[in-house]
Amino acid sequence: MTTHTTPSPARSPGAKLLRRLNIGRKLTLGFGILVLLTLFGALPIYRRVARESPHGAGSISMLERLLSWWQGKLFVLVLLGFVTAGYERRR
Repeated sequence: MTTHTTPSPARSPGAKLLRRLNIGRKLTLGFGILVLLTLFGALPIYRRVARESPHGAGSISMLERLLSWWQGKLFVLVLLGFVTAGYERRR
């Protein structure tokens, strides 16, 4: 009678491949880069939007102010159309 045992996670072929490719360190490095980009890239932009839009209008109203009346309105509608299309696509 033969019994089939599943390999332990440390000895599975997937774990061997991950060890061989050294994925753990690369993932940690990638996560660190993502955190640094967020802190030094996106956070200053978020602060500027919050400073220039204290009543919660956000970046859309900032873009609308840069363009003339109808161009700003059309630009905002196009952006909202892209957001809606992306949302519907994910559903």
